[in-house]
Amino acid sequence: MNFWKSSIGTSMVVALMALTLPVSCAKQADHDHLQHDHSDQAEMSHHHHDADSDPSSAVMAHSYADAVKQMQARMTSLDAIMKSGKYDEVHNDSEAIRKLCGSIGDLAAAQNSPVPKDKVKEVTDTAAELSAAARSFHSASHDEDLPQVKEHYAHMKRLVDALAQYVRSQ
Repeated sequence: MNFWKSSIGTSMVVALMALTLPVSCAKQADHDHLQHDHSDQAEMSHHHHDADSDPSSAVMAHSYADAVKQMQARMTSLDAIMKSGKYDEVHNDSEAIRKLCGSIGDLAAAQNSPVPKDKVKEVTDTAAELSAAARSFHSASHDEDLPQVKEHYAHMKRLVDALAQYVRSQ
């Protein structure tokens, strides 16, 4: 039986389209609306981000440990990008780290969090500093300012390590 002619196959295709089309349109609208402010960097016309290929849009952590694990994976990816010299590819990982930073305070304060309650504010402040460092890293990468790229990356690494200190060994 031909998959495409079956009612199940057709239903699956229609359902898939119904689910992905609004998401991709919403991602494009969000990306267009929240596009980083490069108004002071008009010469960055080569700075293009394809919203459809931006996995940072779907970044979500289920726990503090998950957020830290995702940040560590993104840092590993950024390290590989830096070593390759393709600095224009840092967008997805930088933005994903920034989005994770936005949720880490709530995850740190959650009942199942490994972060001591008296350290939640410190973690939240560290995440805010990491988000700012990721933004600076992203800008320096697009400017191909290698000394700044390395400095911001090292700063980000220290901050991710500071956040990771509360994750239980498994």
